Amino acid sequence: MIIYVNGPSSSGKSSIIKAVQFIYDKPIVNVSVDMFTKSIDNKFSWFGNKSNILHTFRQKQDKKWYITEVILGKHAWTFKKIMNEMILNFAKKWFDIIVDDVVKNDKDLQSIKKKLGKYGILFVKITCPLNILNEREMIRWDRAWWLARRQSEKMKKMNFPFDISIDTSNTDPFEGARGILQKTFSKKSKEKKKNT
Repeated sequence: MIIYVNGPSSSGKSSIIKAVQFIYDKPIVNVSVDMFTKSIDNKFSWFGNKSNILHTFRQKQDKKWYITEVILGKHAWTFKKIMNEMILNFAKKWFDIIVDDVVKNDKDLQSIKKKLGKYGILFVKITCPLNILNEREMIRWDRAWWLARRQSEKMKKMNFPFDISIDTSNTDPFEGARGILQKTFSKKSKEKKKNT
């Protein structure tokens, strides 16, 4: 089982994932994009002086708001490829996996679905109103401000058919986790019936 959780920065993905791990009665491996970016020293990521390795941020202002964009460094795609290989290797060994990612376009999610679909995958969309995303970012020490704005805008344009969508402004992490697990087992049951 693979649960692929996608949503903008500060939308509440990590909290829901922790709740899934707490509720679920088997070990479930959490693979997250943050795990990879935090695996190297800060001077090589975020706003560090050698940040071209993974990514850095550029802030700009549109008509009335600030926006932070992620600028990918020379090894960003290598890290992403390693993350995807790790997910695939866990899936091949039949580990249950929950992925925490920020994918901003349909093409990339379709590619993930094509590569991992045979292992049983549930796509979860995490949303939250922009004003709440901004507030959450302001109190986090590990996020660039205004990052969620750009990610949220791009994700709104997506047409990917997510299996479940959760708005964390009106759903607590445990309620979201129960919804994900219920949908996961419902989907697995349907797939079993289809294959028999």
